[in-house]
Amino acid sequence: MEYIVLKNEELVRLAVEQGQIPRYLYKYCTFDIALKIVGNHSVHFSTYDLFNDPFDCAMRIDPNFSKDDWETYLRTQGVDSAGIEGIVKDLAEHPEKGAEIIRKSIEDTKKIIGILCLSDRPDNLLLWAHYADQHHGVCLEFDVLADPAAFCIPKKVSYDDAFPVINYLRDQSSVVDALSHKSKDWQVEGEYRVIKYNVTGLQALKPEALSKVILGMKCDDNNIDTMLQALKRNNYPNTQLCQAHRSDKEYKVLVNKLSFN
Repeated sequence: MEYIVLKNEELVRLAVEQGQIPRYLYKYCTFDIALKIVGNHSVHFSTYDLFNDPFDCAMRIDPNFSKDDWETYLRTQGVDSAGIEGIVKDLAEHPEKGAEIIRKSIEDTKKIIGILCLSDRPDNLLLWAHYADQHHGVCLEFDVLADPAAFCIPKKVSYDDAFPVINYLRDQSSVVDALSHKSKDWQVEGEYRVIKYNVTGLQALKPEALSKVILGMKCDDNNIDTMLQALKRNNYPNTQLCQAHRSDKEYKVLVNKLSFN
């Protein structure tokens, strides 16, 4: 049987086609941050310790690991086979040493992982108020298919009552999975996270991936003109400039495309 190996970009396209992830994802931010994103053609991947919720990215370590687990882990870390037996024996006699090794390894891993936080909708009242400067800010719409490499691969956040449990020795990638878990108190956000190893700070984004800039209700004519000029100056010919409006009948944000003569 012949197996086909898909690139990450192809996996993103396939996931969108199959409805596993949305084609469009949204970033709520202040007006100034939106201008920086437009001007730099980039988005910012944060490390977990910069998040506003101290419970974010928390995890619990499964203490159930065996001698074989330690031996396998130490080999993957490049420890010489001749010394593994002695190390495993020492860890068995002093389990606190093993716990500290695992704790430090997890922390070191988390520090080199960048996270881009996005939402699945542009009309979330709480996100407009909390992240978009009470409607003085912006909601940016990204077309995942226009730059799939930048969005490899959005993970839908799971909202739980308890911390996710990981067995680090058996599966180091479980750290990444745990970074897409949050408290149920945050489930209104409808969050997706793009999680990448060794990618932090500003990361390049193709202009065509920014499909819409949605200005908040309280953005004035000066804000509109400033953003319009920024889009023109930085070569975003296909990006729609829109503005949020309040529904007259229900608790709902409406989005209208702005027209210019």
